[in-house]
Amino acid sequence: MQEQATRFIEEAGDFFETRGMPPSAGRIVGLLLISEKPRSAGEIARLLFMSRGSVSMSMKTLETVGILKRRGILGDRKVYHCVSEELWLNTERQLLQQVRGFYELAKKGKKLLDPGNEFAHKRLERMEGFHKRLLENLEGLFERINGDPEGNGSGTMEEYG
Repeated sequence: MQEQATRFIEEAGDFFETRGMPPSAGRIVGLLLISEKPRSAGEIARLLFMSRGSVSMSMKTLETVGILKRRGILGDRKVYHCVSEELWLNTERQLLQQVRGFYELAKKGKKLLDPGNEFAHKRLERMEGFHKRLLENLEGLFERINGDPEGNGSGTMEEYG
């Protein structure tokens, strides 16, 4: 494997690790992002110098969150993996869910807390306002990109190729 490819794969591992996933999962995504064809678990393990067990566990996690897809090849009994065509849309959905979650948390907190707690109410008010504006802007952006704020329309990876 070329040195630049190896560096990119390691960067992907670091990126995923900062987001709470195992670096091995990120390295798998990095490899598959630059692979022209789907890869089997055995190929991935060999190319990344990982155990089959580590590859298998990471791939299950990545499939669950919608980053990887399984692919079969006619006449071949092996299971192959590739990056999901909906990777960008899944990322958008997760981001919107996280921002909505913070927005709703701030709203609930304001209702639940004693109105006399000015410090908490001011902080939650700022949190709510920030996430409300962020949510409106993200929904508008995703709507312009996909034609649908939930990301159910267009916007597959192939479109952005």
